[in-house]
Amino acid sequence: MSAWLCRRLCLVLAVSVCLTQVPLDAADAKHVLVVVGPSNHAPGTHEVGAGGRLIADCLKHAENVDGIEAEVVTAWPSDAAVRDRTDTIVFIGDRFPGEELPNRDRIMADLTKMMDRGCGIVCVHYATGLGAHHVQPDGEHPLLYWMGGYFATQCAHHQSIAKIFTATIEPGAAEHPICRGWKTFTLHDEPYIKNYFGKDGLAANVTPIATSLLPPEAPQREVVSWAVSR
Repeated sequence: MSAWLCRRLCLVLAVSVCLTQVPLDAADAKHVLVVVGPSNHAPGTHEVGAGGRLIADCLKHAENVDGIEAEVVTAWPSDAAVRDRTDTIVFIGDRFPGEELPNRDRIMADLTKMMDRGCGIVCVHYATGLGAHHVQPDGEHPLLYWMGGYFATQCAHHQSIAKIFTATIEPGAAEHPICRGWKTFTLHDEPYIKNYFGKDGLAANVTPIATSLLPPEAPQREVVSWAVSR
């Protein structure tokens, strides 16, 4: 489990660095805001609070990137100064916290402003998820453009799959900066498959970061992690 966590966190770190374009010799600190959303999972499963703190700790102590400040919150920050200084926002929780936290309309309006000014966004595991009541019947949602795709739960337009697999995870784009320094690995966990990338599939600005041949009984090349250039 520790090796799996390390690999996942390395991906999260890389996405944060890529989206906010942090140079290795950055003199001024870049601020990463980790937002922990609600979760109904039992202890010992998703553990989103602990996961958020672990992500922040790994970012703060990264050996190959300087100048990162990371803050963990469990409620949407009401202070505009906190939002304004955020270079990348990381979400972890059961489904996309922007839809699950209180005051949804205000949060989505704040997020729109943050995305419009170029703030990065990272969603970890179930935080990529949107349910039928979150999206338009045709699948439209701001997250599709902010992040390039999402995990669809019980939606009429699309149904993604969450299941425990023993899966071999391979780099999706060896030349992409996010894939720098990591190689193929195997895990026994829950990589989401059949993720939704829009009615026409992956957009031109979306890059597969990690792929796997799943499910085992009818394997196809599935994108289990991705990045978008906005």
